[in-house]
Amino acid sequence: MEQTADKTMAELKDARRRKLRIEALSERIARLRACAEYTSRQMAERQSQDPTRDRLAEYVAELDELERKLTAEVIALEKRLCSLDAALSLLPSAHEQILRLRYCDGLPWAEVAKRTHYCERQCKRVGKVER
Repeated sequence: MEQTADKTMAELKDARRRKLRIEALSERIARLRACAEYTSRQMAERQSQDPTRDRLAEYVAELDELERKLTAEVIALEKRLCSLDAALSLLPSAHEQILRLRYCDGLPWAEVAKRTHYCERQCKRVGKVER
């Protein structure tokens, strides 16, 4: 039983890391799209052959690579969450809620305590007990 709990906690932490990577990739993609749009507007204004075209091609290539990484991360996260749902459903509902808020939603312990109406120490204890 303890090995199952250890595995579940490791999966929860992995899901949290994946979610953070997805958010970081999404932010990088948004910044890169903004750069590509700006460069594209510059090219339209100039209508000449210049290094701006090379930069735009670099942006597009990097965007493509990042979007592929993002898609792979989202798929991996969805698979992880499906297996976690089954493991978490075996826990008492309060424990399940605490672990979901902390590891799936990525909330700090103080916010988890506030939302569950438990003290922060009790929430942390649930996180440790479930390992």
